[in-house]
Amino acid sequence: MRLAKVTTAILAALAVTACSSNNRERAQGDFDYTQAQTSADLKAPSGLELPANSDSYEIPVGENSSGPVGQDVNVTAPIQVRPIAAGSRVDENETQVRVFFDEVEDFDNIAAQVWQALETTLTELGVSTSNEQTETLLQTDWIAPEVVFAAIDSDADDGWSWWPFGDDEVEQVRPAYYQFVVTMNTEPHGRTTSLLVDTIAFKRPGTQQQMPTAKAQRNAETLFLNAVITEVNRMQQRHVIERQRSGISTELGFNADGDPAYIIDSDFESAWAVTGLMLEALNFDVDDLNKSSGRYYVSYEKPSSGFLSALWGSSNDLELPLAETDYQVVLIEQGERTSLTIEQNGEALPANVVSDMFATIAEQIKQQSMR
Repeated sequence: MRLAKVTTAILAALAVTACSSNNRERAQGDFDYTQAQTSADLKAPSGLELPANSDSYEIPVGENSSGPVGQDVNVTAPIQVRPIAAGSRVDENETQVRVFFDEVEDFDNIAAQVWQALETTLTELGVSTSNEQTETLLQTDWIAPEVVFAAIDSDADDGWSWWPFGDDEVEQVRPAYYQFVVTMNTEPHGRTTSLLVDTIAFKRPGTQQQMPTAKAQRNAETLFLNAVITEVNRMQQRHVIERQRSGISTELGFNADGDPAYIIDSDFESAWAVTGLMLEALNFDVDDLNKSSGRYYVSYEKPSSGFLSALWGSSNDLELPLAETDYQVVLIEQGERTSLTIEQNGEALPANVVSDMFATIAEQIKQQSMR
């Protein structure tokens, strides 16, 4: 009984939605202007002259005469491509439904990862494909016939969202089905790719309509493309979470000056914070710091070997092959990563010392980043 009541309520809401759709798509007010006739030219009385005539507001004759007029004009805004994934963007002069993806940190094979997001989106929608050429082109089957609807010329404001492609709510009036061809174009350097969505087939059972309106077609293509962009964003977020769980990694390398350094796989802000924790854990005393120049001024003291240290044990027991003296720990942003150089008396530590300390420092950076 309860299900029947809910079903009745839904059907009633949909009926109201269908009946009110035209009102939302039309401009407010009357359309008497569509019946206006051109006035006859003014005639000046005898002895008077007409003011100079201006054609600034003259309505051109014959231009756009085949388009909709008055109440037939749909005034709702088209759905926009939403580049919410990191590295995604839209060309402001674009005339087709297309999005670009630029390579970002940890997405170093952008074409493969975007194609994976496309396939995941189709799988989740239960849509099969044909004529697939990996990372180049594919054709979709009829997109989600149970939930895809043709009346997508305006956003629904009644709270009912039947479209699975994001937050844009669209009306359910009469079922319609789309088939798309999705084309990927990757630049030769491999760091940028794009997805283009085109409609290749359309049907609306129970009607003679062969193709949707241009606006409805573009909205459908845009909603589908937004679904793929959303999946790319989800993939990126999942990767960030997994990376945080596994800690920040570090490798041996060189700073911008060619000195031996530790390369922290993180931006400067995160590297700066975790370095402070690492220094404390390894028995460095921070005497001063200057974040704007990326410097920690520290002194090193070998860990105590007394009774309490042996009893409790800690990371502070890890001894480094360093003299007990003053050092500067210098962090410099290198692209999307950060170099960490340890200096003594203005000179970077030699490569063999940096290498000997690598395992201990890398492990502490990882552990401290997971705190």
